[in-house]
Amino acid sequence: MKNALISRSSFLGYGLLIAIMMGGSMAQAQPSPFDVDAPLRGKIDIAAGKYTPKYKIILGAKVNPTDKRLEPATVTTPRGTEISRADILIDEGLWQAEGTKFAQTQLRIDLGGALVAYHSLFEDCTLSKGGVWFVKWHSSKWTFEDCVFTRQFISPLKINDIGIKAKNCTFYDVPLAIFQFKEDTGSEVKNEWMQMENCRFINCDVPESFLLMTKNCVFDSCTFGRAERELLIKTPLAVTVNLINSSSSKPKAGPSRTINVVEGDIKTAGANTVRYRRTGKTLNFD
Repeated sequence: MKNALISRSSFLGYGLLIAIMMGGSMAQAQPSPFDVDAPLRGKIDIAAGKYTPKYKIILGAKVNPTDKRLEPATVTTPRGTEISRADILIDEGLWQAEGTKFAQTQLRIDLGGALVAYHSLFEDCTLSKGGVWFVKWHSSKWTFEDCVFTRQFISPLKINDIGIKAKNCTFYDVPLAIFQFKEDTGSEVKNEWMQMENCRFINCDVPESFLLMTKNCVFDSCTFGRAERELLIKTPLAVTVNLINSSSSKPKAGPSRTINVVEGDIKTAGANTVRYRRTGKTLNFD
C-alpha cells in the first residue's frame, strides 16, 4: 500500500460518474464515513458535497484490536467536494483529491500515508508530518498538481519528514518554512521527492533553503530571506529565479551555490490551470 496510487484516469472517471448520477448538480451536506468516530479502512469514495466533520478523520485502522498492523484506507474526493475545519491524519493509506477544496483544515501524514491532489484548493490549512514513524528520507509524501494555497504550506520542512512533488501550483501570502536538509543540499535537491516546479509565488516570504529546491518558478512581489550559511553543501548547485514586480528584496546566496536572477514579465512558469477565484482570503472554484 505504501507505494500504491489510484490511476488519475479512473479517478476522473469516478468523478464523471458521480456528476452524471447527480444530474450535474452538487449535493450539500452529504452523509459520509466522516460522521463516524472511528478510523477508516478499505476503499472509500466520498460523494461531492460540503463537509464539516465532527470527529478526527484517521486513515488506517486495526483489523484486530490486539494487532499493531493497520489496514490502509484509500479515500477519494471528487470535484465539488469541500471540507472545512477538519482534523485529518493519513496514518496508513492514501487520500486522492480532484477538484477538492480544503479550508481551515489540519492535515497530517505519517509514514505509510500519502496525499495526491489535483486541481484542488487549500485555504489557510495546516499541513505537517504526523504520527510517530520516521525513516531517513521522506517519512510523509505529498503530491500537488495545479493546486492553490493561501497563507500556509507544509511546516516544518525537514527532509527526513517531508517529500514533495508540486507542479504548476500557486501560493498566496505564504510565509514558507526554512527547509532543513541533512547531508548534502546540492545532491538532496535533485531527489525525486524534492520537486517544486513551474509554481508561482505571490507576496510570499521565501527562505534561501526553500528557494534552492525550486525549478522554473516565478516569484511575484516576494520577500527573500538571508543567505543561510549553516547549509551543508558538498555538491555545488545553481538555481534560476524569475522575479515579477520585485521589491528591493533580492535573493541572497551563501557559499557553494549560485542564484541567477531574471527580472521581467515572465508568464511561462507558474501557469496555473485550475479555474478559481480569490476574494480577500477566500478561495472558490469558478
